[in-house]
Amino acid sequence: MKKQSVFTFFLLCTFLVPFSTAAEASFTEDLGGAYLVFADKMGGEVTAKTLQTACVLEVAGCAKGSQIFSFRLNVYRNGKRTTFQGENSNELSLEMRESLAKLKPGDSFEFKQIKAYLPNGRDKVDVFAKRFKLVQRIS
Repeated sequence: MKKQSVFTFFLLCTFLVPFSTAAEASFTEDLGGAYLVFADKMGGEVTAKTLQTACVLEVAGCAKGSQIFSFRLNVYRNGKRTTFQGENSNELSLEMRESLAKLKPGDSFEFKQIKAYLPNGRDKVDVFAKRFKLVQRIS
């Protein structure tokens, strides 16, 4: 019964969350459910300047107040992958931020195995994320 109520709550999150932009609305209508927001984006192109200040992972598309507590960061630099594990936090470690700062245009990174607590602090949801690619500047 508890799993059914959590599932029902999760479905309601999908349909009741207000959207702040048309891009978010389109993205969530296609996929539904909780998704990652990093550097005020859901994936796609980011600049080095944006990455200098981005250090917190947020979750959208679900109950307000949900918080990421676990994730894996894969950084693809010069064709090689480096993996970092984030535990008990929604913030990037210093080592993760330093790795992202070394990226050059064309390099990319992605978050995987993202888990978030719902506002009650007990129930968990999986969070979807898209890949980010570093560019000179966004056109």
